[in-house]
Amino acid sequence: MKRWTPLLLAVLLSATVHGQDVAQVNALPSSATERSIDDQMGTRDLIERLWNTTITIEAVDTPLDEFLPMLAEKSGCPFHIDNRSLERVGKNCDMPITIHLENVTLGSVLQVFTRGIDLEYVIQPERILICSSDAVLGQDHLVTRYYPVGKWLGDEKDNRRLAMILAAVQLLDPEQWEILGGPGSCEIAQGGLVVTQPVRFHDRIERLLKAIVAAKDLPSEAYPTQSISIHPLAKEAKAIEQQLRTERFTKLDTKLSLEELASVLSKQLGIQVCIDNRALEDMGLSSDLIVPTQWKNVTIETVLNDLSQQYLVWQIRGDYLCITTPDELERSLEIRVYPVRDLTYGDSKVNVGELPKFIRFDGFFCGSRLPGSPNYPGQLVLKTPADRLLAMFTNEIVPDSWEELGGPGSSVSNPLADCLVVSQERRVHEQIETLLADLRRSAVTSLADEYQEAASEVIDVAYAAPLGLGGQTLLDKDDLEELATLIETKFLSGEEIDPTSYATSVGDRLIVRQRRDVQRAIYRYLADLGYHFRDGQQNGGH
Repeated sequence: MKRWTPLLLAVLLSATVHGQDVAQVNALPSSATERSIDDQMGTRDLIERLWNTTITIEAVDTPLDEFLPMLAEKSGCPFHIDNRSLERVGKNCDMPITIHLENVTLGSVLQVFTRGIDLEYVIQPERILICSSDAVLGQDHLVTRYYPVGKWLGDEKDNRRLAMILAAVQLLDPEQWEILGGPGSCEIAQGGLVVTQPVRFHDRIERLLKAIVAAKDLPSEAYPTQSISIHPLAKEAKAIEQQLRTERFTKLDTKLSLEELASVLSKQLGIQVCIDNRALEDMGLSSDLIVPTQWKNVTIETVLNDLSQQYLVWQIRGDYLCITTPDELERSLEIRVYPVRDLTYGDSKVNVGELPKFIRFDGFFCGSRLPGSPNYPGQLVLKTPADRLLAMFTNEIVPDSWEELGGPGSSVSNPLADCLVVSQERRVHEQIETLLADLRRSAVTSLADEYQEAASEVIDVAYAAPLGLGGQTLLDKDDLEELATLIETKFLSGEEIDPTSYATSVGDRLIVRQRRDVQRAIYRYLADLGYHFRDGQQNGGH
């Protein structure tokens, strides 16, 4: 008699991971009464100062080691130079800094000035380190933390759902993760995620998780549908976006250099407009580029969009606007969290709370994009409402901007929080917002109802007994009958199950009749027992 026990995956979180101490983030920093691990390490205050301290600073060919004390005095933050890392890339503390920024946050100043001289900055306990781009990725600056996301989102036991959270986290700068050759790592452990990345990166992870938790906690009554940006200056960016769409361009000169245009826009908008000179140099361009100004009675957004004729693009980066190149834009995508509970459940006749766990359409067994799921055969393909939305995005909204066609954009669904997480350019996010608004106004049958119609169709599935390496059948008739009885007991009993359903053995095959969504649960269960479909062939063991 064989025992049919699914494979159990146990991951133990030890005191160290890859030789590093593991710090636990017990609560998201949105809680005023609880402290994140950054408080314990002395870095939280510095991170908050990055986005809460507004300064004006000007320097012309000022040596780096003289510029930083100026910045420290204005911001109240101590700085330190990693001279050894600078020497390794042929730089030193005498390198000249030329910058003029007005009324922007310290974080924006650091972004602009380090980008301009090809350096980086690292948040350390009680100071900010200026170093080379390579040094910031070194083991000395990596910190390992444990995020109990299962606890925050209400499911600590299902690793498949946690894998979807992991996939969302890895949308943050994909090249920073070891899967693409970067230094960072992320793995599931004890109902949460263990992540190794620099402190600044952990701050972004916390902001992403905070947005996902916020989407989960939205009230279903009068459900808010506005997307949630994870940028710390999202409100400022939204205000600039609105300003660009409403203000008219007033300069009527026939020609302006790009530098002159940036200056004109800065004065008219009252914000900082910067040129990414380093990105322009990579394309053989400069700020002396002449921009034809044949605009009349147009918005500033139209003026900026027309820069595409010079192979340039623009991007709102929190509290300032940057003119850069398409290649650089692809390296600095914006992540937004889209609440979609109303579209994925909507007015569906299905009472999700009363359905057995294995046939809910929340990604447990039915999500075709679920990381780690088996490759379901064609007759069991069943896209969840969230999958349908993501397919609309990738098929209809600038298709070549998505990773499926070689673009930089990517997306994942998160059933635990009823949301979609999307990493894309501003123009694509705008079209996603428009599409979702159109769907909400259309008052058509909800995607959940369409899903339920496909999920409830009763179908027959035949499973051939798995074969050994020599081609011999690994299960005899008694084994198949025992397995059929187990499936009957585990999956085909209860009031909600179709009355015509059955599981039986016929020759060397297991025959199951049931709803498509339950069939997917059965298929997943058999895969865990040793049944696998690979390249259209069924293989397995016991």
